[in-house]
Amino acid sequence: MTTGDRDGDAKTRIIQTAMAMLAEDMGPEEITVRAVARRAGVSVGLINYHFGDKETLLNAAVGVTMEDMARQWVRRNAQEQDDPEDLLRRMLRELSEVAVQYETSTRIAVRYELLSGNMETVQYVLPVLRRIFGPAVSEEEVRVAGFEIISTLQLVLLRPDSFMRYSGIDVTTREGRERLIDLLVNKICGTAG
Repeated sequence: MTTGDRDGDAKTRIIQTAMAMLAEDMGPEEITVRAVARRAGVSVGLINYHFGDKETLLNAAVGVTMEDMARQWVRRNAQEQDDPEDLLRRMLRELSEVAVQYETSTRIAVRYELLSGNMETVQYVLPVLRRIFGPAVSEEEVRVAGFEIISTLQLVLLRPDSFMRYSGIDVTTREGRERLIDLLVNKICGTAG
């Protein structure tokens, strides 16, 4: 095994350890680089080498978790013959339920994605949007539509209180999230709401 392989294994173990700590409902403020290092059986220096700081480590851990959930959803539903608009609604509803369930992790992931310019989450809705729009709509338009849906949901889930004051829609409730998703999908797809 080369040094690079061992470093990759250690990096994976560090991410998995941070994910486990977040899954235990530990808040980001409770998780320290030292605690992750101790649990993962690595040095603090190795964590700093791979991630630089705790925030980057937690972002990586949450990103891996959220991407894995989205990838699994797409895999389970990739062969669906359902109406693509209904498929998009279901996808967004399920992902928003997971986001609410893991609120602390979601806040970390959303901040990171919005501030880092990472567009990974948008990638998961693009195949469904391509089915909705068909060949008449350019790839650029499909990508902008995907960004509009995902970034809106991310911002709203990051600041549900502000969105409630602005729109009157309470996305802390399942009904409010479903209403918002219906409005977004209807707007993007050009259907009546």
